[in-house]
Amino acid sequence: MDQKNIIIGILLVLLSLGSHWLITSPPENPSVVSEEHKMDYYVNNFTTTRMSEDGKPFRQLSAKRMVHYPDDDTTELTAPLITMFEGDTPEWEIWSEAGWLSGDGDLLLLQGKVIIERPQTATQKPVHLVTSNLRVQPNQNYAETEEVITINTSSNRITSKGMKAWLKDPMRIKFLANVRGKYEVN
Repeated sequence: MDQKNIIIGILLVLLSLGSHWLITSPPENPSVVSEEHKMDYYVNNFTTTRMSEDGKPFRQLSAKRMVHYPDDDTTELTAPLITMFEGDTPEWEIWSEAGWLSGDGDLLLLQGKVIIERPQTATQKPVHLVTSNLRVQPNQNYAETEEVITINTSSNRITSKGMKAWLKDPMRIKFLANVRGKYEVN
């Protein structure tokens, strides 16, 4: 009988230690973590313009809605439009369904359908690019994606799986895989 009481006592001690561990261990439930990721402010229908050192517009960001989160200083955007200015050359405009901006502003993730356009100039054809899930480094005028892209100019068409694009002079686009093109000679 003494041995039976000792075994029951050991089991009760182990049970209480296990209960204590469950109570004091951090939760693994993502919904508990997301409660800490609360917005501190939002803005509807806004536009902000960053100026260059010479006082000219450098970059402009507009969106239907912006929501800021103080815990990681990130910003979520609904229907963002980014305009990148580069000297006297035509501006680039980038639209998407949604976006996420890092706290330091060095990384912009454009989610869903993304459209990039540049108007025609005397020396360059207009550019219309469609892709999805674009990663943008605004301060470097750089963008990349691993998704399928389609680029149309007035008479040419290029499709590719993935790209890297440097959107300031000299502009360059590197196509990553499965590149197809249709070119018309005038």
